[in-house]
Amino acid sequence: MKKRRSNLIAVIIISTILLTTICAFAISEIVNNVPTDVPAEFVVKNNGALKKLEKSKKKGEAVQNQVEYYAYFVSVLQPSKEEKNYIDGLIEAGCDVEALVKIFDFWRYTVEDIGIIEKVYEYKPYDLSVSYWVDEAFIDLHKKGEAVTEYGNLSVEQVKAYIAEGIDSEEICAADKMSRKGIKSTETILSEKKTGNSWYDIADEIYGIEPSKNDAMEFSDIKDPNEIIESVKLAKRANRPVKDVLREVVNGESSAKKNYDFKTEKTNEAKVSLKKQKLWDESAKKEKKKAVFGEEDLF
Repeated sequence: MKKRRSNLIAVIIISTILLTTICAFAISEIVNNVPTDVPAEFVVKNNGALKKLEKSKKKGEAVQNQVEYYAYFVSVLQPSKEEKNYIDGLIEAGCDVEALVKIFDFWRYTVEDIGIIEKVYEYKPYDLSVSYWVDEAFIDLHKKGEAVTEYGNLSVEQVKAYIAEGIDSEEICAADKMSRKGIKSTETILSEKKTGNSWYDIADEIYGIEPSKNDAMEFSDIKDPNEIIESVKLAKRANRPVKDVLREVVNGESSAKKNYDFKTEKTNEAKVSLKKQKLWDESAKKEKKKAVFGEEDLF
């Protein structure tokens, strides 16, 4: 009889513990209201920048565009912890997300201190679709002695002259992107191209690729400068030598496509996470804008 009573007491105790655990878990889920498969960086209640966007949305403000840019910043650009904290702080202080992300995307392949982002932000135009406002801000800051590298934009006349000499617009854009490392100016890059240098020969000095002799000969056959730029981007993200990525380009793979696929995948993952928390709402009316990330999506 005593044994049966002991067993019954044990069952009751175990059942009580299990019930308490289940209830605690259920209450936790209700309180947190966050699916367990949402990545930590996208848990709205723990992210000051996202909490600010959520608060603005509850006030009836249009924030979908801002949400998309923030998702792109975190999931695609993959800032370091320190970089993310810095940008998050500016967002929490009231800065526009789209403007900050465009500046960050330009800044991260320069040699400037991150603090320059706040200085560039002061140049933010009312209409963020205005072309090259970030470029112009960096140019002006250098003139004022507040930027390390000398930046520059080609005039309309210069662009027309290069096109007349056989340099197409894609090559001009690529030269502009390469120049932002501060090693060679756009004019110098295009001059070297006109004199017969391959895009790889030009890029090697800028990015420090350091290939073998055989690799250098093969890389010189890469005709699209954007494949070189995208390979630098891919190598940095994957923590691989640039020459290894370029070797794949020579073998018929496309770094540009790999980066596009990566951007699509990561943006979709962020979208799913934020939708679960009712912050991503594609049905909301978006601000008038051109294709997302089109202007400053350099690397």
